Amino acid sequence: MTNPIPHLFLVLPLTFIATQHCKSEAGGALKKAVWGKFCEISEDLGKTPAGATAKLSSIDKLRSRLEETALRLQIYAQQTENLRDSAKAATLATYFAGLANSATSQATGGEGQKLIKASADAAYAKGRLDELLSLMAQAKGASHGCLVDDSKQAQAAPKDEKIGSMQCSLKLKHGAGTYIRPKTLATNGFKSDAVPASKGNEGQEDGKKCAILKLNGGGLGHGEAVDAEEVSYGGGIFTGSRTDNKLTGATLSTIKAKQGEAANIWSAAHDALTTIDTLDTEKFTNDALGDEPTDEVIRATALVMGSEGSTEKEEGTMKAKNMFPNPAHEEIKKFIMKMEAHKLTKGELGMAENTPLGQIGGVEKLTALLVRTALALSKQKQELIAELTKKNAEKNAKIEEEKEKECNAAGNEQEACEKLNDKGCVFNKDGEKDKKCTLKKETKEKLEKEIKETTEYGKENITGNNSFVINKALLWLAVLLF
Repeated sequence: MTNPIPHLFLVLPLTFIATQHCKSEAGGALKKAVWGKFCEISEDLGKTPAGATAKLSSIDKLRSRLEETALRLQIYAQQTENLRDSAKAATLATYFAGLANSATSQATGGEGQKLIKASADAAYAKGRLDELLSLMAQAKGASHGCLVDDSKQAQAAPKDEKIGSMQCSLKLKHGAGTYIRPKTLATNGFKSDAVPASKGNEGQEDGKKCAILKLNGGGLGHGEAVDAEEVSYGGGIFTGSRTDNKLTGATLSTIKAKQGEAANIWSAAHDALTTIDTLDTEKFTNDALGDEPTDEVIRATALVMGSEGSTEKEEGTMKAKNMFPNPAHEEIKKFIMKMEAHKLTKGELGMAENTPLGQIGGVEKLTALLVRTALALSKQKQELIAELTKKNAEKNAKIEEEKEKECNAAGNEQEACEKLNDKGCVFNKDGEKDKKCTLKKETKEKLEKEIKETTEYGKENITGNNSFVINKALLWLAVLLF
């Protein structure tokens, strides 16, 4: 089934606006030391969709591996002739199925919803940043642009995903890839503040006029005055007052502290990148280092091996420790290796050649093999039931025949017949000659009842609570038959 979640994360790159801005003389062009950092942030954001998709893809691959392992264990539980190994395999099949379900829930449940929100926050932040860079790269005041290089030369409009010599694509990049941690991301915010939070700095080139950054007098245009008391650029990357012509940079290095307040674009963007970065794709593996069985293993043990009316935690813990002694995680790994080495022989379940279980992949194929195993065992069961019924009937008929002969041996002698009363014999004066001593009706009915009960007991033991080790029950029946 196609999972739509990964595609939703293609918008993740629009994550945060780690901005490093400056404040300086009104109308001055931004130096490369400042706008270049904006481009680094934009590039980081541009890699987010592929990284988020890769993380979700790895979770899906993990889920598939866990589900395949659970199916192999179910097949092994029915194939192995070792009753203890069969119980272990049935328990671990339940355990790994639970891990697979948890991995699915991580991608489609709570974690998935967090990533969807992160996608929106990141997309909004990148859009605000890229639009500002794009406008400044195209705008000019007099003969000068808003962005200058180290030689104070105005930069041309973005071309071939660059502004001048700086990589700055200003667009989202979709596609598969591996996750790459953003270079500008730090624990409490972005790695640095490009511009001091105090008014005025050297981030702008004084001699260059930039209409977009012009506040006092000429305003944002060539002749229109600024109406607002304060102007904000790129969602708060930096701000300026119309009265003093100085820009102030946003403090991004400690932006995490503001995430508990009314979230602004910067704190939401930082939280978005952090959410993606900390997504644990290996959370539900069997790589725990503890010596004791985990709660998940204990629960699986209780579900498979628990007795009716028992305390799940107590009995599950006891049986789990017995099956997987310290160190439990190593015991489980060893058992998985043993299970994967088990071979299905050529011709068995449609195998073209001898094949170890661990080399058979794909949920669909393993499910088909599990079904074929169950069908084969069911056929054996029905054949054994029929054989058991036949054998029991023959056996009890023979017992009845022998008892009848023992009574008939008294012939026509009533006194001799009465001495066999404890054998179930009774004298019938109107009976057949030389066979007037015969088996009581009640004794015959008792024998027939025993025949029926023996047959039903056999059926219960191959269709009831022990069905998960059905092959062991079949062996038991075979012993009864002969």
